[in-house]
Amino acid sequence: MRGVKAYVDKSDAESNVVKIWATKESGEIVLEGSASLGPNHPENYVQKLLNSRPTAKNLVVLEHAKIGDRSAAEKN
Repeated sequence: MRGVKAYVDKSDAESNVVKIWATKESGEIVLEGSASLGPNHPENYVQKLLNSRPTAKNLVVLEHAKIGDRSAAEKN
C-alpha cells in the first residue's frame, strides 16, 4: 500500500501493550488496534470495542434459506 505510515504509542513504559495505527497520506486512519507481548495482558482493542456495544439478540439473517435455493429472478 502506498503512502501509509504506521505508528506505535507506548505511553506506559511498564506495560506490555501498545496502541498501533496506520494512516494514509491524507491522515485517514486505515488500521487501529493494540499489540501485546506475552500471555498476560489486559483487554485488547477489539475486545474493548466489542464490549462497548450491546450484544444483538436473535441474529437470523437467512432463516428460511436452504442450500440450492434461488432468488426470484433466477427461478424462471
